[in-house]
Amino acid sequence: QTISTGSAEPNSTVTIKDGKGNILGTDSAEPVSGNFNIPITLPNGFTTIMATATDKAGNTSLPSEAHSIVVDLIAPDAPVITSPADGTITSENIITVSGTADLSTKTVKVFVNSVQAGATSPNSSGVWTLSGVKVNAGNNFLTANATDVAGNISSLSAEVKIFLDTTPPSQISNLSFYDSSGKDNAFSPNGDGVQDTGQLNFTSDKAGTAQIIIDTNRDGNFELDVDKTVTLPTTADANNSYVWDGTGPDGVSIVNDGKYKIQVVVIDTSGRG
Repeated sequence: QTISTGSAEPNSTVTIKDGKGNILGTDSAEPVSGNFNIPITLPNGFTTIMATATDKAGNTSLPSEAHSIVVDLIAPDAPVITSPADGTITSENIITVSGTADLSTKTVKVFVNSVQAGATSPNSSGVWTLSGVKVNAGNNFLTANATDVAGNISSLSAEVKIFLDTTPPSQISNLSFYDSSGKDNAFSPNGDGVQDTGQLNFTSDKAGTAQIIIDTNRDGNFELDVDKTVTLPTTADANNSYVWDGTGPDGVSIVNDGKYKIQVVVIDTSGRG
């Protein structure tokens, strides 16, 4: 509801009409000051209003100067959270949330578990980003709403679920290396069908990715771009294994005879290792 204010002849009856002549409201001007405050209800969109005053003798004034009013009663569409993706598992408790919004949006508010975490404004293309959003250990549910310049508030966005994993995997256990016959930790990859491969076995308490580096140049360093490096998915609380055929980083040439050190790092699904 809008209040139309102004002044007219004291004690006159003031009538507010729209551009089509429809009466929107009427009331008496104050007896001394002539001021009036008339509540009127306007439809959504553009409306022109004018006022007339009628005195006690029934004389009606000319219409006042026309005033144009734009009423916005329509809320913007709900924004969309595009990052992080639904189902994300992270090890970071401070994240950045971004998305898109209706072009009429002035402000986007982001909520974590229904508590406002911050607000930002979209650019001219409707793209918005809010950094410094704090999430809690475990499940977090992200939503957002949009507010336009008229103060209309959208419905909440679709919910995005992320999981903050604050616990790194425990140390790898049951680490062992056997030849293909399962006898000992020595093998001879000469293609004679006897002890041609060696198998590395280990257990991790979390699913993720194992990064296995074999110090094939035997310099005592485990270097991704120099030594033989292999990655493979791991299963939690189960035996995980990798079969080495004796080749070096190129996957073709057999390494020289000797002892080799192997490093195993398990990186869980949240990126912790």
